[in-house]
Amino acid sequence: MLSESALMVPDTRTRLEAALADLEGVLVRRAERAERERRDLVSLARAPFFSQPSPPFPTSPSLTQDATAPDAVEAADLAGARDIAATAKAQLAAA
Repeated sequence: MLSESALMVPDTRTRLEAALADLEGVLVRRAERAERERRDLVSLARAPFFSQPSPPFPTSPSLTQDATAPDAVEAADLAGARDIAATAKAQLAAA
């Protein structure tokens, strides 16, 4: 039983490292998407009024907020995921 458990450690470590790499990739892509959306909103906010079509429906509150401020919920999600990734890295380094 002990020998079987010892054989599983390298596989588990490899899977954990792969999962951590996937998580870091997701964080990078999500941060890039958030930055692109922020830049798009800033460019829309700076565009002349007459070049913007009027919306066919009332503007949602999230679109009327300051375009330079990041979405608080998404920022909290990213911070939490980064904390998890940092903890996982530290545990891998200690192992």
